[in-house]
Amino acid sequence: MFKAIMDKKKITIKLKNHDEIEQLYETSFPVIQKMPFSVLIFISHRKNAEFVAFYDNEEFVGFALYLVYKELIYVLYLAVVDSKRCQGYGSKILTSIEEQPNKTIVLNVEKEIDENDPEYEHKTHFFSKNGFVKSNLKIVAEKNSFYDMYVKGEPIDKKQFQKIISHFTYGMTNLKFIESKN
Repeated sequence: MFKAIMDKKKITIKLKNHDEIEQLYETSFPVIQKMPFSVLIFISHRKNAEFVAFYDNEEFVGFALYLVYKELIYVLYLAVVDSKRCQGYGSKILTSIEEQPNKTIVLNVEKEIDENDPEYEHKTHFFSKNGFVKSNLKIVAEKNSFYDMYVKGEPIDKKQFQKIISHFTYGMTNLKFIESKN
């Protein structure tokens, strides 16, 4: 693991490159995975939510939105500017998130059933390369897709993950989880 040597700034509507960050968000995730950007800003005002932009020599390279709850960090979104991909910036962003001691980091990767998805393969390779292990938990999104959970740190169980989701959604979500043998 290498030290994250980038600057980071809290994302607000007043941040000078707010529009550039929003554009990266809009182009990085499928519609089904996205909330309105204004909701992300709202979430970021929660006590244990971090919505941060990352910069290398003042040049915007990516962002992450993650939630910290007790011993868990749940990464909702992480994106790197297209022209900066495959240059170590995603790993540096993860390293920055990992700087919080004694936390297990959890993130999800969408997988469509019966589809060979090169983007899925790229993402899972990236997270594995950065020390994440595929969990036996999956989130069922729709009848044709689900999210594999990847974990770095202590293994988590369904109950732990449901607690973080319930905490940050005020109990207003009804996600379905399944346990598999990977």
